[in-house]
Amino acid sequence: MFTEREITEGSVLAGEPVGRRYKVRLIEGNRLGSSGYYPEETLRRDGPKIFVKGTPMYLDHQMPNEKQYRPFGSVQNYAGELAEDAYYENDGLYADIEVFEHQIPLIKSLKDKIGISIRAFGEAEEANINGKTVPVFKSLTKARSADFVVRAGAGGKIVSVLESAVEEDSGSASEEQKEERENMEKEFLDAIESLKTAFESRFTALEEALKPAPEPEKKDEKTEVDALEIAEQLSASSLSAEGRKRVLEMHRANGKPIKELIEAEEAYVSATKAETPAVEGVETEAEESAKEETQFKLPSRWAVKKDN
Repeated sequence: MFTEREITEGSVLAGEPVGRRYKVRLIEGNRLGSSGYYPEETLRRDGPKIFVKGTPMYLDHQMPNEKQYRPFGSVQNYAGELAEDAYYENDGLYADIEVFEHQIPLIKSLKDKIGISIRAFGEAEEANINGKTVPVFKSLTKARSADFVVRAGAGGKIVSVLESAVEEDSGSASEEQKEERENMEKEFLDAIESLKTAFESRFTALEEALKPAPEPEKKDEKTEVDALEIAEQLSASSLSAEGRKRVLEMHRANGKPIKELIEAEEAYVSATKAETPAVEGVETEAEESAKEETQFKLPSRWAVKKDN
């Protein structure tokens, strides 16, 4: 059963990089690398199909977040490309590469510290190689890039320099040519910066356009309905204006249902009327606060005798 795997394997730079075009061995055949084992027949059959002319070369592999947000790599890290389709020769997969002019000084200065690492996809199955169970690649399905990295493996190297850089011949380029080249580089960088600014501006505008519109403020319909119901229940009760006021104040204070408070107040007023004797000539307050815990009774000494 084959499983598709992402391949990251490297090769070591060798020789003196003094030109733009180099012959390199991308990966060695019948070699165990960090991602698996690469049989010669797999590299010979599939290598030329996927590592074709124009395959990009970057400085360093993409980070995981760059794979999502910049799947095609960075312009600043774009360093070169394959100058022809890869081919199998002698002990591995070879190709001529061309380093971009502005990256030559960097590649040359780091020649003893960096290598070339391929990134590809392939189908593999587990097998025993030299006493170890490892993925063995039965096919290579897609190439992503061949990158310059700090540490690489799987046996590769720069075989020879095919074309010398013009810059190596001191005095061959006139001051006018150098100035023209510098101007072209500046224009290129300015164009990239303008594109970046335009993209960021459009992205910001798109973000603003996609923001959801603020929801209109909703009126508290429940509060309005509750107030209306309270007013209707108080109006329908037999309480006096003073009694209704007391009930409303108690409702606001303790949150008890208004109906329950009205019934309690009405019961209390009725009980008070029944227990308080009528006194001729004295106007008696019939309602007392429902908050009082003791009932008010008229003292007997306040009773007024009737004239015979």
